[in-house]
Amino acid sequence: MNCTYVLNRLSPYMDGELSGDEMLRVKTHLQGCARCAKSYDSCVALKHLVSKMPGRQPDPEFEARLLSAMRNLRAETAKADTMAIWPSWRMAVALAAAAVAAFGVLYFRDDPNTGQNNLTASQEIALDQDWNNAASAFPANTLPAGLEGN
Repeated sequence: MNCTYVLNRLSPYMDGELSGDEMLRVKTHLQGCARCAKSYDSCVALKHLVSKMPGRQPDPEFEARLLSAMRNLRAETAKADTMAIWPSWRMAVALAAAAVAAFGVLYFRDDPNTGQNNLTASQEIALDQDWNNAASAFPANTLPAGLEGN
């Protein structure tokens, strides 16, 4: 067990929050390490001094001030949240406009007068599947002339 491990567990050790085995290991280390024992003694003294301090009662108006501050903070937070939504709406509108523009470019890019087809994606996929099915009926390198693949 090293000093860093023990020093990080002094408070739980003093409060009895460690397991029995861990309590024993920390106690054994404290008995053999002067530096950790000194830190432990300082913690015990500090805890004793704090326990002797008199308690303080808050001002009678403290609760009212605290509740008022919380209400104001809640109102400011709600206003800030509402304002934060606006940029996301602008971004959504911009993305929707870009999507419509991209769709228009892709949909209208094929000109029927140039001989290019205007097949939908599902039609293209069906044609590819038909081609693959027809090509798989022939063993490799035995396709009729003109039907060889790319």
